Amino acid sequence: MGKEGGVYPMRISEKEDAGAKHVDLMLVANDETRHYCWVKNLSRLLTAQVSDHDGEAYFCRRCLNHFTRQEKLDQHIEYCGQKKAVKIEMPSEGSYISFQNHIRSMKVPFVVYADFECFTTKVQPEPAKSGVDRIMQMLEHFLELIKQKVEGGEPSEPHTKILQKHVPSGFCYHIKCFDETVYAKEPVIYTTQQEGEDVGQIFVDRLTKDIREIYQQNDFKKPMTMTEEDKIAFAEATKCFICDQELGEDRVRDHCHFTGKFRGAAHNDCNLNYRAPKFIPVIFHNLAGYDAHLFIKALGATEGKIDCIPNTEERYISFTKSVAVGSYKDKKGKMKTLYQHLRFIDSFKFMGASLQKLVESTPADAFTNMRREFGAKPMDPGLFKIGHFESENGRSITLREVIDREKLKHIVTHPEDYELGSRYIKGEKVDKDAQLTLLQDYLVRTNALDLMAYEGISRDDAKTYLLAIINGKIAKLEHDAPTWLRDYYEGMRQIMDEVIKLNPDLHKLARESKEKRGTNYNIEGTTVNYVMCSLENKALMAAFDYLTEQEIEVGSLVFDGLMIHKKGVPRTRLPEILQGCSQRVKEVVGADITFTVKEMDEGYDIPTAEIGQKSHNLDLLLRKGVYPYDYMDSFERLQETQLPPKEAFFSTLTGEHISDEDYAHAQKVWEAFGCKTMRDYHDLYLETDVVLLTDVFENFRKICMEQYGLDPVHYYTAPGLAYDAALKFSNIKLELLTDPDMMLMVEKGIRGGLTMASQRYARANNPYVQDFDPSKPTNYLMYLDANNLYGWAMSRALPTGGFKWINPSEVPDLSTLGEEDEQGYILEVDLEYPRELHDRHNDYPLAPESMVINGVRKLVANLHDKEKYVVHYVNLKKYLARGLKLKKIHRVLKFTQSPWLRAYVEKNTACRTAASTDFEKDFFKLMVNSVFGKTMENIRNRVDVRLVNSEKIALKLVAKPNFKRRTVFSKNLAAVHLHRTKLVFDKPIYLGFSILDISKTLMADFVYDYLKPRYGDRLSICYTDTDSLICDIQTEDVYKDMAESVQQCFDTSNYAPDHASGIQVGVNKKVLGKFKDECAGHPMTEYVGLRPKAYAFKVDREECKRAKGVKKSVVETNLTFADYKECLDTGKEKYRSMKIIRSRLHQVLTLESCKKSLSSNDDKRYILPDGIHTLAHGHYRI
Repeated sequence: MGKEGGVYPMRISEKEDAGAKHVDLMLVANDETRHYCWVKNLSRLLTAQVSDHDGEAYFCRRCLNHFTRQEKLDQHIEYCGQKKAVKIEMPSEGSYISFQNHIRSMKVPFVVYADFECFTTKVQPEPAKSGVDRIMQMLEHFLELIKQKVEGGEPSEPHTKILQKHVPSGFCYHIKCFDETVYAKEPVIYTTQQEGEDVGQIFVDRLTKDIREIYQQNDFKKPMTMTEEDKIAFAEATKCFICDQELGEDRVRDHCHFTGKFRGAAHNDCNLNYRAPKFIPVIFHNLAGYDAHLFIKALGATEGKIDCIPNTEERYISFTKSVAVGSYKDKKGKMKTLYQHLRFIDSFKFMGASLQKLVESTPADAFTNMRREFGAKPMDPGLFKIGHFESENGRSITLREVIDREKLKHIVTHPEDYELGSRYIKGEKVDKDAQLTLLQDYLVRTNALDLMAYEGISRDDAKTYLLAIINGKIAKLEHDAPTWLRDYYEGMRQIMDEVIKLNPDLHKLARESKEKRGTNYNIEGTTVNYVMCSLENKALMAAFDYLTEQEIEVGSLVFDGLMIHKKGVPRTRLPEILQGCSQRVKEVVGADITFTVKEMDEGYDIPTAEIGQKSHNLDLLLRKGVYPYDYMDSFERLQETQLPPKEAFFSTLTGEHISDEDYAHAQKVWEAFGCKTMRDYHDLYLETDVVLLTDVFENFRKICMEQYGLDPVHYYTAPGLAYDAALKFSNIKLELLTDPDMMLMVEKGIRGGLTMASQRYARANNPYVQDFDPSKPTNYLMYLDANNLYGWAMSRALPTGGFKWINPSEVPDLSTLGEEDEQGYILEVDLEYPRELHDRHNDYPLAPESMVINGVRKLVANLHDKEKYVVHYVNLKKYLARGLKLKKIHRVLKFTQSPWLRAYVEKNTACRTAASTDFEKDFFKLMVNSVFGKTMENIRNRVDVRLVNSEKIALKLVAKPNFKRRTVFSKNLAAVHLHRTKLVFDKPIYLGFSILDISKTLMADFVYDYLKPRYGDRLSICYTDTDSLICDIQTEDVYKDMAESVQQCFDTSNYAPDHASGIQVGVNKKVLGKFKDECAGHPMTEYVGLRPKAYAFKVDREECKRAKGVKKSVVETNLTFADYKECLDTGKEKYRSMKIIRSRLHQVLTLESCKKSLSSNDDKRYILPDGIHTLAHGHYRI
């Protein structure tokens, strides 16, 4: 019994046979003492906790569920006895699950993107401690050398050794706000300043400081501002904009507390719950596998608790750090600490690909942050107070916050009030259309056209207004110019003074122009008229969020300004003037600007500029960078003044050198961005990675919000996001199982994907292969894969509720049941696998089951009779039609069903087909497949690991009766492992069971309704893995065979239009359930299948290889098809060394691990003496 008074099982005897005498003991514990009590009657102890019933209840000691009869308990124990003892809690009667997470449709206001880089310091092997040890080391080394010479390098046995320690060298993080008028901050970059510095702690300190700043700047609710349009929208609203349900009398106005903008009409309850979350996501790519280990000890050294969702003691799905940001008084007047929470999540759990691949698939227009951060040379933002001011309360604000928006809108809607004129064409008046044409030409020349956007103002109106600004005819604002504009000109005057001093002729020209044409505002100081027209444009563009502050400060100086009339200054003087400008700009603001002169048809010489080399070299960064990870092994490397040679970029992990193209790219980046040392290159690489991640994930968020109205950063993984999206889109209510025996029965029936190697070798001989021998039988090797197998299964009728036990005699004739009837069934049956089916079904047996072979549980397709086999009725119906015999029905679970997921799957499939980018294609595929992942969640696999950084809390956890063990990472951080005391089964696991069982019908239908009827004994299923088949088919032309059934069975969208067979191509592209040739019409020539997940084949003399548990790079470079064939022929196991990154006590290490890579031992099949052909377990010939 725990402190809270709940009872749970701690230890259950494994000897639960009827003759054993059991004594129940109850351990009563608190923080200080423990005491055992004899439990005379378990039923009396527990009944009062679960029921008001006075009669005796029969309790299962393993899960503490109770029954009214001993017979029911005995039936329950038959299944529960196979599970680990833990208290099970089921939902109450009438419990449902539906989409309720409406708060997750709110975009999280602040998100942090971050990354670390590390030194990879070499680790020397520990010296031998004695003379004997040294001799043994020398002997082992000598024997290894002999083995490499004689046997080609096969190690004698597995081993692991440490090669490198990863020590943080620097970090970068970028705080992204949903609205930059609320908060904006440049990426924070830090690189270690001295050897041995705790970079992880500096990261934690700086990030928590910024989080406190965010809280303090936004610790108030902005009052609501409603336009006339908003008021009308509120009055006419009929549905709550949050939950999409009908509005009643409780309607209220909802607004954003950060901006004050009206968001919509809502229910009062919805409004109260629709608050900004109390956490800020911090996103790393591969957080769990790498970055988390670099700073989590520092989190432990910082005040505030750490919560985690663990996979293991060192790998976490997510963890959250509480950060103290303020204090408040509770109702009793006591001071309480106010916390904000940093929630660390892993973007890899949403997008399971490398950052390089994600960047390659992301559309170019999504890289807005890259353009912003690398569009101008970084400079000191405080050098000139332009575009950035101090408000009355001392808070730093930007132009956009102080601009008079109402006046701007008036200008746009009434341009005639402001005397639009022309400054580009000497004295001539032009109509509005011509002005817009001029403006567009101007914007194209200045690379600013893509920056045009402003809320509430159309693109054309914005052009009209900017043209008015360029022409300098907003005379009516002369006497009431906004403060921000006056401050802006005041700052600009400082810059203009510097520019004018460069050349007296320029100064004289400016004054003459001023006298001749006048200026917009009578602001004291030296003004260059044709510069100021550009500056005005820049100011307003800044106000519209068109330009960054860096572009305002540097670009406004001369970027598209200095509109020098060729009559005013001799053309020969322009280069000299511009060179002087360039030199002075570099001295003043540290920016490299190259000016050139462009002659325009209108009679002007227009200086153009490249503002910092970053602006024109952005394309170099729109890909994953090239970095010498292994070369950067010490602090001293940062001081090196040149890019290391190509050989220094060798990767220990992959065992490969970079390509000449990659090295050339690194050289271009070094030169283009003016890197002086490896510290510069390190910082550029680090910042680029973070900003690329920002753009990739922000694009992911954007698509999610557009398609599903959900922000991914509310979630921890893609399955959680996709599951909510499916529930929200389908608007379904799913009943939860409340009977523990129903849950156990469904659990028993969950069987994953089937993998087996039925025939271990095959070679093709047909006219499509080069070494075709007409004298031998013609055969083809085909690798066929079902399009989105689980998506197809999710489109079928699935359970929704109405679960109840029925008598087996009430089950209708299965042959009369349709797959999408309103009622469905899950049955527990005995099946007979008739002897006469064994040969015909040997290569693809039906009804696979979980078996323990050589002490390991595996899913095995076998020919044994089945006892108490749990199966979906659709599958059972087909098993019986194919010859299996139903011997007995033990139990039947009836339910209601409908194809409620079909519309969701079809929507995503259609979107994927129509997608124009690889990123979108991958996204829509992910959003289907991930739903299945969530339906398969097994809560029994969850572990209870607590991260503690408090001695007091650690002692309390260690004192708990369910304490398991503890692991100390540092003096400030430990992990405490606890036995789980309770499991709440509140997931619709019947969905996962149904999807898995139904998916098996598609594969069986293809084999038994198409392949075997067509080819009979001329077909051999060589290999299968869940949704794919490798077949050996004897036929004259398999492609012509496919052509006869292409519409019904196949997807030929990956075939070349001129395929030699003449088969119809482009058919059934991505259609669910259709089979695609994974070799894309290229003939497979040879195949070897050693065991499940270990096979290889050749296509057009190229080798395709798979080996589970072996790094992909090792499989590609260190294993050959010949290795697979030799392993099959000789039975000799293959070992390979691979370099991997692992953590030990949160210290990241590079390890060299030599492990068994290939083995021909396959205990899922009975291997015949020829070593190639096999029999399924249960075959009558064994």
